[in-house]
Amino acid sequence: MKTIIIDIDGICFDPAGRLNRCRNEDGTTNWKRAHSNDEVAQDPVIEGAAEATKKIWRQFDIYYLTDRRKTCYDATLDALWKNHFRDAPIEVRQYDDVRPELEMKAVRIKMLQEQGINLIAAIDDDGTLKSMYETSGVPCFTSFKDFFESEVCK
Repeated sequence: MKTIIIDIDGICFDPAGRLNRCRNEDGTTNWKRAHSNDEVAQDPVIEGAAEATKKIWRQFDIYYLTDRRKTCYDATLDALWKNHFRDAPIEVRQYDDVRPELEMKAVRIKMLQEQGINLIAAIDDDGTLKSMYETSGVPCFTSFKDFFESEVCK
């Protein structure tokens, strides 16, 4: 089956409030707090995102690939379920994984491809990752809207 990778922060949920609440006095982010179940549970759903995953699921398999940490896995699953997102496998960053997001996602994409999963597109709001996805042979779209307007959906 053809599979679409979907990022969570910035595509399904808006993390802006959480990231602002988790700023230290020096302006850096308290990542431990930002990836806690309590904080993640407060992220609002991006309008239309749950419906978009259901629409995608009619044609493709879904694989959620996120930079969120394992520490907020339960809240992430709960939020996806409570907000009626399409159920699908989800990959979060392990507790001790300190690699840059680009590297973590590139390694995971390669592993999925080696497992025979046919990745035909990614939806990830981080434009800096676009070339990494495309180098892996996976067209990347920064919104559901861009994805639905693409040739992949036709």
